[in-house]
Amino acid sequence: MGYTISQIEDVLITTVKNLSLFKIVDSLGRKDEPVTLDYPACFLYFAGDKNTESQPRPIFESLYDALVIVKNLRAENKAAKDAYSLIDSVRLAINGKLLGITDIEPFICTARELVDFDAGVITYRVQFKARHYLDVPVM
Repeated sequence: MGYTISQIEDVLITTVKNLSLFKIVDSLGRKDEPVTLDYPACFLYFAGDKNTESQPRPIFESLYDALVIVKNLRAENKAAKDAYSLIDSVRLAINGKLLGITDIEPFICTARELVDFDAGVITYRVQFKARHYLDVPVM
């Protein structure tokens, strides 16, 4: 039996937690967005997948996102620099790695983008994709 979406997400969360850079590291996809945050925070979640239509073994191109959220009320440029360092750390921790997961290809960082900047809180999204090899269906 291969890894589930939830298990892969757990591995990503543990990987980022082990960086010891964030006050909060959690899943965003399993519950409502938090009302208040401790900063910096990182939320990882399954963003979707696409069937590659491989036969007989299904292979999905799966996307996982990390939202990196930093708050700094003193200076906008400091919040941005802190965010850049954090998104680089998340990318380095995951990009090109299997992280012990046996039924995927290594994660590839496909995008890093600004999501929001409001009242000293800056949010970046770091997206990863990996081909996920599912079990061959038994007829």
